This record gives sequence, C-alpha cells and structure tokens, in this order.
Amino acid sequence: MSLDPKYGEGFLRLDKDRCRSLAEILPMSASALPEVKMDVWALLEQHWGIFGGSEAEKPDKSGCIVLDNPGWISAGGTVLSAVQSYLVSRGVRPRNTNVVITSTLDSGLMVELPRALSEEIEELGCHVSTHVPSRSEEVVSIGQTASYSTPVELDRTYVESDVRIVIASARPSLITGVSAGPVSILPGLAAERSRIKNRRLALGNMGLLSTDTPCARDAVECAIMAGPCLAVNSIPDWTGNCTKLIVGSPESAWCDDLNSCRGLAEASIPRLFDIAVVSAGGTPRDLTLYDSVDALAAGVAATRRDGVVVLVTECSQGCGPDGFLRGVSENSSSSEVLLSSELRYLEGMEKAWYFWRVLESRRVVLCTRLRAGMVVERLHSEHVKDPDEGVEVALTIAGQDSTVAVIPDGGSTVPVLGRGM
Repeated sequence: MSLDPKYGEGFLRLDKDRCRSLAEILPMSASALPEVKMDVWALLEQHWGIFGGSEAEKPDKSGCIVLDNPGWISAGGTVLSAVQSYLVSRGVRPRNTNVVITSTLDSGLMVELPRALSEEIEELGCHVSTHVPSRSEEVVSIGQTASYSTPVELDRTYVESDVRIVIASARPSLITGVSAGPVSILPGLAAERSRIKNRRLALGNMGLLSTDTPCARDAVECAIMAGPCLAVNSIPDWTGNCTKLIVGSPESAWCDDLNSCRGLAEASIPRLFDIAVVSAGGTPRDLTLYDSVDALAAGVAATRRDGVVVLVTECSQGCGPDGFLRGVSENSSSSEVLLSSELRYLEGMEKAWYFWRVLESRRVVLCTRLRAGMVVERLHSEHVKDPDEGVEVALTIAGQDSTVAVIPDGGSTVPVLGRGM
C-alpha cells in the first residue's frame, strides 16, 4: 500500500510496507458548505453597520476587496463573487472597486492567482493590483502601534477606500497562531519595514494556534488603527472544503477563526513516535523552506525528543528570505540566532530560530529540490530525493523497529498527545 504526500503541484509516492509500525495522522474533515454565496450575503448584511452611516451610504463610494494568500482561499471564486455582488447591492460600482492581491508568506515571492480567481476577477470588471511591500510610494503611514512602536504603513488603495473587505482562509500559523484576521493587514497589507518590525517580535515566542504572542498582539493593534473593515474568512479542512464562513472586524472574527481552526486541525495521537514523515501541504505552502517550517512543527509535536522528522517540501523557489538561510547557516544554536538578531535582524531570522530549536531536539531529513550540498552543509540536515529514501535514512538513525507517523498535510495538522483517547 502507498501513501502519497503532497509535493509542489503533485504528489510523491511513499510505500507503507517499508515500515513495521506505521500510523497516519489526519486532522478533522467536514462537509463543504452548500450555499456559500447565500451565507456570505447574510453575514455581510448582519455586519454592514461596522462602516457607519456616512461612509457606507454616501454616493459613488469606493470599495477595496483584499485577497490575502489567494492560493489558500477555500471556495475563493465563489466568496469573491458574493462579496462583489453584495457591494454592488450597496451602491459600490465595479469601476469604483479595487481588488488588491497580497500575501503574508515570504515577501519576496510573486503572488500567483489560481485560475478560478483570475477568471472571476476578469468577469467582475474591477481594477486589480498587487501589494508589493518594498514600494514605499504605494503605502500610507497612519502612525505606530502603542505596545511595540511598529510603524503602521499600509497599502494606499486600502487606506483610502470607503468600504474595505478582506477575504482570507484561516489556517494554523507558527508565527501568529492562526492566519487571516488582523494578520491579513499586518503583515499582509503592510510596507516592508512594518512587516520586518512585526516579524522580529516572533523571535523566541511563537507556536501553532497560539495568538497570545507579541507578534499577534501587534497585528491586532494595527488592525484596530487601520479603521473599519470586514474580514470574510473561510475555514477549510485539510482536504480544502470550505466548512464555515466567519465575518466580522478582523480582530473579532479572529477569535472565532482560532476556535474553528483548533477544532479542525488538532489530531489526537496515542503516543509520541520515533519518526514522522510530514508533507508541507504542496503549493503554495512548500514554495520555500521558510514557508514549510510551519509543517515541521507538526512533525515535532508527533515525535519524541531525539526522534527524526522527514519534511517533504519541494522548495521550488528556494529557502526563502535571506535572513532564514543566514540565520540557520551562520549560527550553531537557537540562542546564537537570538544574539545575531539583536545585532542585526534580517527577515526570516524568526523561523531560523525555530529551525534551530528543532535541530537541537530532533534529526531533520529534507525531501526537497534544494541542493544536497546546501541542505547538509548550511541547513545541517540530511538530504533525500523521495519519501521512501527519507524513511530509510530515518530508520537507519532511529532503528529498524522504530514507530513511524505519516502526516499528509503538516500545514493543517496539530498533533496533540492523548487528547480524546
């Protein structure tokens, strides 16, 4: 029997019979919502008052629809169509509506629209732009956050629009606990220096489904400063089904996002395993190693100390931000990464710190397109070309009788020891 971890746009084969003791760890799955468009309309109608009377009802008003990480958005085309048609019913014409494409992933990546979303936008007749954090002329400064003095510099189109709606999917996130909500604004719509200041707060303090961190609190403060906005967040299960829609202000909807994500993502395990084979979840979550580190956290949660994590991640666009590779390769421990970041922080060092935390307690095997020399010499990990080879290497390290867990979608799974057993 074979198990097929996601890898880029496709899958890689994993032969189950290679292991004497193997278990598959899956999060919850649920039925897709049958009437997404009707649900979006009803929820927007319920929360429309957030914009107040003057701005929302003035004639010829402008609208901004933000698509945050469009490749992740469950039922994205249907949600976008429903949002835009609702705006039309409220007097926001397509010619006065801007669709802004953005991403909370590695800021150096180009954001690509899925075909369904691209075709939907073309039919709507709205203006389309991509938020580029490095273009200082396209952002507006509105102050700084009270607790951490992060400069709040946001996309000009978003700030200057009368009606603003952000569409995203909420998933577990290592840096902010869960995606979507205020994270769609900071770092999603923020200038480069705002993103960097916010990401730096994650150094030494991050975790899946944990929103009580400096980085997350900073994002909430930014969202409140940015003014009225409605977040339309879909909650997908690991198969991609849109199981729930949550609408509200970015900060208030986020609480519901967290609870819904936890209910779907947490997977009870009977014991800690010797080896975990974890897929980052395929495109877009395995475009870079930086983005795939979230899935590494699932492997850590499923294994014993001194165990082995085999991370299946294509990394077609490399390691990610320069600070990630330098943070891992130029330091020899997580504490050294912290010291280096105090002297000079580079974007990506926050996940370099976490990567070193993993290396200090686990052996890491990377099944990836990254060069073998880079993986071994600079990332201090083993390199393999396919999951079967990864299992063989892991069994050599941990022993032939080792217990093995397979996590088909590490980006959507949070293993929890003993819960519900």
